Amino acid sequence: MDTARAALDSGDVSKRGTAKRALIAFVDSSPNFLARELDDIAADAIRALGALDLEAAMASLDTRTAELIRLTKDATDQARANVESAKSIRLTKVRKVVDSVTGTIGQLRALHDELTGTGDPNEQTVVDLVGKTIASIQKLRTKVEML
Repeated sequence: MDTARAALDSGDVSKRGTAKRALIAFVDSSPNFLARELDDIAADAIRALGALDLEAAMASLDTRTAELIRLTKDATDQARANVESAKSIRLTKVRKVVDSVTGTIGQLRALHDELTGTGDPNEQTVVDLVGKTIASIQKLRTKVEML
């Protein structure tokens, strides 16, 4: 019983387990009916030790549940931040500019093709300028796409 009391007071799970095993062995080895009262005391001590172990396990579970909730929230917050970073990495705005410039180049090529071959010297000057503009815009687009 002194060992059981010491185990209870220590708070050490290992010592409580040893005390429980010793008390169970004591109950199992009781030789007669008169020893039953001591057996009952030992059984009560076993239950008390078991209850302490259960309370400790429940407290640990509560702590871990709270920790899991916190970690889940942290992971969710990090996932949101990652999505925002991914948008930045993909350069969404730059992609829109490149798409817009690509559309402009298509329109300038259509104008270039329409003015080409008319034989008018004034229009040929415009055709040459539109061709140079297309080349310059394409170079710019290529540089922006490499960002």
